[in-house]
Amino acid sequence: MLAHRIPFEKRLPMPTNEVEIGYFDLRDSTWHGLTKSIAFNWQQGSMLQWLGPDFNDRFIFNDAETNHFVSRIYTVSTGEKKTVPYPVYAVDPQGKFSISLNFERCFWTRAYSYTTISNDYWNCNVPQEDGVFKINLETGERTRIIAISDIASNQVQYSHWFEHIMLNPDASRFVVYHRYGKGKESFDTLAYTADMEGKNIWRHPTSGVTHWGWRNPKEYVVFSGNSTGIGKSYSQAMDKKRGLLMQVAVWFYRNMVKPFISSRAVGKITTNSFYERSRDQSGIIEKWNRGWLGQDGHPSFTKDGRFMLSDTYSDDNDFRYLYIHDTQEKKDYLLAKIYSTINLAVWRADLHPRFSPDEKRVVVDSSPDGHHQIIVFDVKWELFEN
Repeated sequence: MLAHRIPFEKRLPMPTNEVEIGYFDLRDSTWHGLTKSIAFNWQQGSMLQWLGPDFNDRFIFNDAETNHFVSRIYTVSTGEKKTVPYPVYAVDPQGKFSISLNFERCFWTRAYSYTTISNDYWNCNVPQEDGVFKINLETGERTRIIAISDIASNQVQYSHWFEHIMLNPDASRFVVYHRYGKGKESFDTLAYTADMEGKNIWRHPTSGVTHWGWRNPKEYVVFSGNSTGIGKSYSQAMDKKRGLLMQVAVWFYRNMVKPFISSRAVGKITTNSFYERSRDQSGIIEKWNRGWLGQDGHPSFTKDGRFMLSDTYSDDNDFRYLYIHDTQEKKDYLLAKIYSTINLAVWRADLHPRFSPDEKRVVVDSSPDGHHQIIVFDVKWELFEN
């Protein structure tokens, strides 16, 4: 099981910090450190992932060198390391190409970014060179397939950027989030799907979406909800012209208050929240909002599309819920409730549940004692299918 080993806690990475990259042997839980990276964050790591259909030998991750981001392909059996001249995001199942972002631009937007490089050139509302890119992992060639300026529609008074690329299961189409607004804390979100050449673009019917999960090559779910409370008031304050006092207040809130207060006060989800089960290039089929399905989480599906694995953010007692939804029988199964000490700061550990490739295990991140850990659950499918 691939993993990062981070030598510090409870703060953001600094530009010179390294993360160790390696794997756990699940037969005896031993750690095998292999290489390092200086391009990582708490929520998405270094985009570390197995490469191609032959698991347990080649993997890919992002890194940086001579003031630009790259990706590395590492072969476990030989120790060979190959450098691709651009960073990756979503990688196709065959390991041939990646659909990716400009990570230097991500530094200046709300997107999960790396502290390694801060190039002020990208600190503008609509950079003409920015967009979604396709990277040939065999040749290193990169092609821009969607331009941010085309999506922005000349609304240059706002900052526009892309986030959260995810390929569908057969790598025939992908989703990308278009976010725009007046700052990192005040923005709206639209979701677009496109083919692997950036053509046949289609927009999901609603805005303000958060987490997306492909059920099969044509169908997906995406969570849609409305924020209330302090978070909404704070966003409205960000829209006003900032004087010196406002700048000081915003800095104090973001750095001294927000990381340490309950996430429920800052981003409470209303009852008008649900997963939208949808068909790509068609529209919404139905809305799921019963019980845990009415809470934002990180959804993914078994290969047959029957079972959805997801989670929640923290409840009033700082517990996060891990569950499986049976789409056939319309039943929900609680797998675990996991305590978390940090629920808002960007160094928090969202569960981010995922299946192992053979779907015999469920893997989650956690921080029950303030230290980041990985929990691996064995799944007894016979208990769900009866």
